Amino acid sequence: MEGKRRFTRVEFPIDGQYEYSGEIFPVQIRDISVRGLFIDALNAPVVGSEISIEIPLIGDKSVVIQAEAIIIRNCSDGFAVEFTKVDIESFTHLKNIIAYNLGDTQKVVQEISDCVGIH
Repeated sequence: MEGKRRFTRVEFPIDGQYEYSGEIFPVQIRDISVRGLFIDALNAPVVGSEISIEIPLIGDKSVVIQAEAIIIRNCSDGFAVEFTKVDIESFTHLKNIIAYNLGDTQKVVQEISDCVGIH
C-alpha cells in the first residue's frame, strides 16, 4: 500500500472525534497527510460513508482541525479516510503539522500543489 500513496503520512497520535449518523465517536488518530488520515478503531462505518472529523490541537480546544471526509478503507485495527472538505484555517494547521513532523516544507508544498491540481 505504501508504494501507491501520493501524499506523505506522518505519525500524529492524538485524540479526536468523528460524527456519523448523528452520533459522536471519540477516537485516536494514528497518522495524517494533506489528503486524509488513519483512525484507530475497532468498529467503523462502511467504506463510502461520509463523516465529520474534529481534532483539537490544544488542551483548551481553541485550535481545532475540522474536516468532512469519506471512509476509503477498513481494516481490523481502524479505518482510513480521505478529506472531502477542509476549511482554510484547518488546512493551514494540517500543513504546519505535516511540515513540522516531516522536516521538509518544500515536499509538503509540492504535495499541496498536487492535491489541488496546481502545476
